[in-house]
Amino acid sequence: MLLRKALTTTNSHGVLLPSFIRSSLRDALSPSTAYFISKRNINLQEYQSKQLMEKNGLQIQKFRIVSDLSQMKDVIADESLKANEYVIKAQVLAGGRGKGYFKNSGFKGGVKLTKNKAEIEPIVKAMLGDYLITAQTTKEGILVQKVMIAEAIDIKDELYLAILLDRASGGPIIVASPEGGMDIEKVAEKNPSAVHKFPISISENSKDLERTLALQIAGEGLGLNGKLKEDAATEISNLYRMFLKLDALQMEINPLG
Repeated sequence: MLLRKALTTTNSHGVLLPSFIRSSLRDALSPSTAYFISKRNINLQEYQSKQLMEKNGLQIQKFRIVSDLSQMKDVIADESLKANEYVIKAQVLAGGRGKGYFKNSGFKGGVKLTKNKAEIEPIVKAMLGDYLITAQTTKEGILVQKVMIAEAIDIKDELYLAILLDRASGGPIIVASPEGGMDIEKVAEKNPSAVHKFPISISENSKDLERTLALQIAGEGLGLNGKLKEDAATEISNLYRMFLKLDALQMEINPLG
């Protein structure tokens, strides 16, 4: 997530943004502010992004944050956190967490799945206070101070959605693709027809996305139909409202499921 007042070239997971998005962002900035493009002045952890999304009306799965093992008793006893499967994720600003390992214990994987709630605490214990090393960290790794425990969602299709400022169109643009869950730049190179761009007119200075455009993005951009198309259009509208409210430069959800 990129905010105008605290610009960064990475998304909320600390992953470098695709070059065509970075180019659009650079074009959207004046020469006097363009030099900030390489500075990171705000870092949002994954759970913080989810909190912002929930606050702005977007649907997210149930989750809890643990920063101390003493909190685990309450988390395990929490009846609202019932799920068929749970995902436990180390909260660090680096990609490739699932394939990473922990420096001190050698524990493998900063992202774990389990259907047994009793297995959650040992996993959290192995992550908290250790250094997670991934392909995007230094050899010293990053200290894990928080762990997210969330309802695991069975995603049938992984989609891609982003909103960013675009100088060529003179305002915001929504980028959508039915091929999410991977590097969108690679998708654009291998199958450019799978990446759809929708310029948004800001002439009316509206804070809401037109329903017809939201439905078009959900249908043509994401390849959805029926109720899924209707629901996705609502999520797209809420995300656009959040984009304007936060005065953001770029927001990306990958994968969108």
